[in-house]
Amino acid sequence: MRLQKAISFFGVCSRRKAEELIVDGKVAVNNEVIKTLGTSVDIQKDIIKVKNKPINKRVAFEYYVLYKPKGYVTSLEEGSHLPSIKIFMKHIRTKVTYAGRLDFSSEGLLILSNDGELVNRLTHPSYKLPKTYEVKVKGVLSEDKIKRLRGGVYIDDEKTRPAEITVDYQNKDISIMTFTICEGHYHQIRKMCESEHLIVLRLKRTQIGNIFLDKLKPGECVPIKQTKLLKLKQLIGL
Repeated sequence: MRLQKAISFFGVCSRRKAEELIVDGKVAVNNEVIKTLGTSVDIQKDIIKVKNKPINKRVAFEYYVLYKPKGYVTSLEEGSHLPSIKIFMKHIRTKVTYAGRLDFSSEGLLILSNDGELVNRLTHPSYKLPKTYEVKVKGVLSEDKIKRLRGGVYIDDEKTRPAEITVDYQNKDISIMTFTICEGHYHQIRKMCESEHLIVLRLKRTQIGNIFLDKLKPGECVPIKQTKLLKLKQLIGL
């Protein structure tokens, strides 16, 4: 994790203020003053001090799965005028963050944790962790369109990686597909469908790695079972 992000993660100050503290020589890692922005740290092993005070005493990591309903923003920041997923997290006392943002109109699985390294690996495309979505679209779904979607389409001048796509239901107007991708461009699946003139009516993430939505109800947030957590960590090399 980058040093300024770690300082913000532990609630010391904003990331921008953390950058100012680093440049001013008020941050040390393992008793060495660091003035270089972007320095990487291990928040479990390295001792980070701000103004000579340790900020990352050993933390008990917590891991949760949340079913984000449609109509809520994936944001933990204050001041949003839209309803936030924070309303479903009142029982969580630690400062957690999320792995895998879902937009306001999407729903489904989110993983929440205060384990910064796990969150980073879940979201970084280099770990190629599969994420599965149930997608309902309006439009004619031809074999050529499915083939192009599977092979990858261009989004903002960058071609998406190959995707696994199965068609679960189809009539002349509506299709329901299962998408599995290993990356996460901004609004990727919506933009992929738009490239083939398909209008997304519903988008629900059902799986991240070995973690499934299962029987969770919208708004429900529960701890991840230890056996599933260990398997998830193995998938991302932890």
